[in-house]
Amino acid sequence: MNSDDRCVPHALERFAYHWFNIPEKERSKFAGVTALCVDEKGNIIGTPFPCKHWMDSDNLEIKYRYKVKGDKWGFIRTDILRQFPFPEHIPGHVPESVVWSQIARLYKTRFVNEPLLICHNDANNRLSNTKDPAKYALGHLYWKQQILSNEIDYFRYDPLTFILDAIRLTRFYLHCKNKKEIKYLPDSTLGKILTIMGAPFGLLWYLIDKIRY
Repeated sequence: MNSDDRCVPHALERFAYHWFNIPEKERSKFAGVTALCVDEKGNIIGTPFPCKHWMDSDNLEIKYRYKVKGDKWGFIRTDILRQFPFPEHIPGHVPESVVWSQIARLYKTRFVNEPLLICHNDANNRLSNTKDPAKYALGHLYWKQQILSNEIDYFRYDPLTFILDAIRLTRFYLHCKNKKEIKYLPDSTLGKILTIMGAPFGLLWYLIDKIRY
């Protein structure tokens, strides 16, 4: 968790409770448990999970099919994290969801509608909120490429998100300096089509960035 956030006093106890509620024979199929976050006034951040108490799903389905928004907090088994190392070869900020999405392809998560983290929402303390897109362009280009290459099978659930990500891909690509060493088009056929169609809008977004920053 971020250094300025705090968990509720019984957070670890509740994580253990939910984890051991998963039948032992099924536990190897699960990466961990994810819970809700609240702000300092106790308001749920984003949207709750589409269930009364808990549900078993994965991060991709939660994002695209169920449209769950906002910060969430949980744990992932360390043996699974070691299977999916963070892309440290990419300099700058790379969103953590690059790793979470890879894990979601192979493992389930138990999502619980229980707030266990209290977030201090100070945008000035969050690295990912750096304003000038050129400063985080490479990491976000890598992120959008991964989405349009490996998550495109969820297009039917949320086409607008993929269209916007295709536009952003061109935007971030144009902000990158060493373009000869950077891959532009994603691997999937649909991802390539969306990127090419969205390129003019990505160019326009890039030009607006140059004017603003």
